[in-house]
Amino acid sequence: MKLLTTILALAFFAVATLLSPSPALPPGPAPTAEAVRSARDSAVELALVLAADGTPRRVRLARRDLEAVATLIEHGVDGVRLRPALEEDAVVVAASAQLAPATWINLVVQASPRLGGAPHLSLGVGSWRVGGAVVDGAFAVIDRWLAWRGAELPPIESMVRDLAVTDAGAAATVAVPRRFFSELRDLGGAAPSKVDETLLRLVYGRLLAFEVRQPQASFAMTLRRAFGDRPPAVDAVAYNRAAFVALAMHVVDPDVRKLAGSDVMYGAVMEVQPPELRVGGRPDLAKHFALSAALTAGFEPRFTRAMGEWKELDDSLPGGSGFSFVDLTADRAGMHLARAATDPATATRVADLLADTNDSALFPTAAHALTEGLDDAQFTRRFGGLTGENYEQAVARVDQLLAQLPLYAPFVSR
Repeated sequence: MKLLTTILALAFFAVATLLSPSPALPPGPAPTAEAVRSARDSAVELALVLAADGTPRRVRLARRDLEAVATLIEHGVDGVRLRPALEEDAVVVAASAQLAPATWINLVVQASPRLGGAPHLSLGVGSWRVGGAVVDGAFAVIDRWLAWRGAELPPIESMVRDLAVTDAGAAATVAVPRRFFSELRDLGGAAPSKVDETLLRLVYGRLLAFEVRQPQASFAMTLRRAFGDRPPAVDAVAYNRAAFVALAMHVVDPDVRKLAGSDVMYGAVMEVQPPELRVGGRPDLAKHFALSAALTAGFEPRFTRAMGEWKELDDSLPGGSGFSFVDLTADRAGMHLARAATDPATATRVADLLADTNDSALFPTAAHALTEGLDDAQFTRRFGGLTGENYEQAVARVDQLLAQLPLYAPFVSR
């Protein structure tokens, strides 16, 4: 009994020193247009590296780029707070992640240069501190485990080398094989995609065949085709997820299939150009609606809302069409419907409504009078940014307009 009591006490102590009832970091700032553009450019830079087949490439990120990426992650993901910093010739990233109500894990990762090799890494978890030697040893164990499982990957330490840190930013030579993340995901037993690929193929093929037979089809006709013939034995939630992703593949771009975790090329269909379908009389609104619904089906509503807002902030910079609450209405229309369509309590009802919808039911006419074409300065001045009270009121107005349509009225919530 004493031994058991001692073990339980040690376990409680370990957990108590690892976890916390509150985050170590305060909430970060809301994204600005400049942060969105900076994070987008950084993502493009990193994508070029990760698309290469392990060829070394020098990557440079300015301080503002690191901060911008962290800001967008925090804005788009529930229960995550991030703070990157450049301190004394090192990159330091502090993070707080919520595991459950009143339960947070607080982390600090520090990377400092090592001449001709991988960075020195140290890790802090709660009150615990793990030195570089332990981290290096952990990487060696992971390398051996991956090799034992048959993954043909270079040593993890070889993928990031020659880190250089200044007050202005950080640079490193990165050599990440294209297959690295997929093999890690498979070997780690990651959860499968939310979207059933068999159903995705079924609905997407149905939409392509329908387009051939009905080249003048409207958006509502396409929705009826996507949601009107669910096989009786198929779960409504699973079918609806696949149908919304297939819809976005058809209306926006076939590459939206990647939301389903699919790299299958779908044969010749990848050469098909999306038709110019319209919502509210505009093809851009159809794309906003379809992509927002697909994002909600594959991810979470908060991320979907954030993506729509980031797009409008980016549009508010020079060269863009301006921040548009009309576009945002189509974003939120797709988000609300997909959220209800992937809720077991309302999935069948939403599918039945979409299987019998018409074009006038999809977009409130009054929404065309909402403000659009704002540049960044105008948006900030009039609405106070994404956390401004005026902005929240404007979003509430968008939802009020949607709720006036019978299709959305039962499902609009914020």
